[in-house]
Amino acid sequence: MKTRILLVASWTLAVIISAVAEESRFNTGNPFGPIEDHDIEALSQFSKTKGPDVIAEIERAYGKDEASLAAVFQFSLQFDRLDRNARTYGQIIYSSLLNLGESWGV
Repeated sequence: MKTRILLVASWTLAVIISAVAEESRFNTGNPFGPIEDHDIEALSQFSKTKGPDVIAEIERAYGKDEASLAAVFQFSLQFDRLDRNARTYGQIIYSSLLNLGESWGV
């Protein structure tokens, strides 16, 4: 019985520590972890094999091109696993939505 209580307490502590670590990543603007220029380039190359260049579409979306913004969101359907490209895409979307929210307004 003591072993089970200790195991549950350890698991609970691990979950709390993990949650605190995740919250700090959101507070730094990197909920999906840091990305590098080579990650963005790899995502750009990947997107070109699946359709439009998602990086170029994001840049057009900043100019209030709603069709480009729709293309960026539609591109998410191309992912079939949570790999480095998906993580980079997630980070870019997170950052872009923050920036677009500030420039376009809510």
